[in-house]
Amino acid sequence: PNGMKSNGIRILAAENAPVHASAAGSVIYSANIKYYGDTIIIKHDENFSTVYTYLKDRTVKVGDHVKRGEKIALLGKPDSSDGKSYLHFEVRYQSKPRNPLFFLP
Repeated sequence: PNGMKSNGIRILAAENAPVHASAAGSVIYSANIKYYGDTIIIKHDENFSTVYTYLKDRTVKVGDHVKRGEKIALLGKPDSSDGKSYLHFEVRYQSKPRNPLFFLP
């Protein structure tokens, strides 16, 4: 509705569900972004990064190193949601969006 295009996928889950890092890396962003709420961006090897939005209770800060599977936040709820909570997840290669479904098991 606001003209923005989505570069990721929505993963439905219960509010307050733990959100885990998809791979090891360094946190390069952990703050609020307009339209996305609390957001974490993790930089991984080989110029990849992952983006996690609609969070709350972030447990990592910029500069932290995380392991694959480490809890990084709890899932919040988008303001414009239809009552459902979901994680917006993106994979980027050299800052360009890639289809996350090609990287998930």
